[in-house]
Amino acid sequence: MELNDKRRALLMELQYNFPITRRPFLDIARRIGEDEDWVLDETRNLMSNGLIKRIGAIVNYRSRGLVSALIGVNVPSELIDDVARAINSDPQVSHNFVRGACQVQRVVRYEGQE
Repeated sequence: MELNDKRRALLMELQYNFPITRRPFLDIARRIGEDEDWVLDETRNLMSNGLIKRIGAIVNYRSRGLVSALIGVNVPSELIDDVARAINSDPQVSHNFVRGACQVQRVVRYEGQE
């Protein structure tokens, strides 16, 4: 799936500016100059292609007795998609991202301190 400027704008709105309103997807659509159906369809496409894992609030994990770790892994650029897919399959991973040419970062939340 090509990540063009419109999809990048949608991803930024979904991650950083998600509105807490009656029609958040309509509000996002207005901000990025699209219609609500396009935003809903593209969001579904991004989810089905694995670019979005879930949409929802992130609960304060410390208040639930959980801890987290930020883990960095050096990955050859030709394997980044495969490694990201494997990381995303773990339900304990809240998100991951590429930083630099070949480093994958992931955030894991789990019970205990081990």
